[in-house]
Amino acid sequence: MKIQEYLKENKISQESFCKTIFDSTGIPLRQGSLSKYCLDKRTPKREIMQAIYKVTNKQVTPNDFFDLD
Repeated sequence: MKIQEYLKENKISQESFCKTIFDSTGIPLRQGSLSKYCLDKRTPKREIMQAIYKVTNKQVTPNDFFDLD
């Protein structure tokens, strides 16, 4: 599932998601970066990707950023 789909489906704002990432993992995620991930304009670094995977309960996987099956 793409990150944007996850946020929309779960009615989570980008700002709220960034806060959740930080609160859960201690890893800062800027809203501007998240916006670029949602628009497929940037791919997250490994630690951010792992945090997204963890916080989304494995619903958004690293493969989702690369369109791999």
